[in-house]
Amino acid sequence: PKSNTNGMRFTQLYNCARCCPSRASILTGMYPHQAGIGHMVYDAGVGPEYQGYLRQDVPTIAELLKKTYTTQDDDDDDTQHHDGGGYATYMVGKWHVGGEYPPDATHDWIQSTMGDETHPIPTQRGFDEFYGTL
Repeated sequence: PKSNTNGMRFTQLYNCARCCPSRASILTGMYPHQAGIGHMVYDAGVGPEYQGYLRQDVPTIAELLKKTYTTQDDDDDDTQHHDGGGYATYMVGKWHVGGEYPPDATHDWIQSTMGDETHPIPTQRGFDEFYGTL
């Protein structure tokens, strides 16, 4: 990215042909497999590359822009605290990088999954405010 007085311009992006992997790359600056979304938002059961939600050890752009942020290593549960940029962060629109919400199990969405370890929501990944769909 190039920084200037009007903000930041991103000059390269690989479209992953699907919304979830492309969105994971935009939010993290990593290849989708590195971010945990190698295909879509379901857990394929073959490792962290295909877990279907953003990995805890990969910060989002919102976490990097905040005053401070925390990462947790998926392998050994080691938590690290970092200094960020001090910005307020907001997200509007489709999240779709926080695990699967099956359409036939809507009763489970809020009660047992939304915001848990495998279904992180934007306000758990650095955004101060969020208005949109998960």
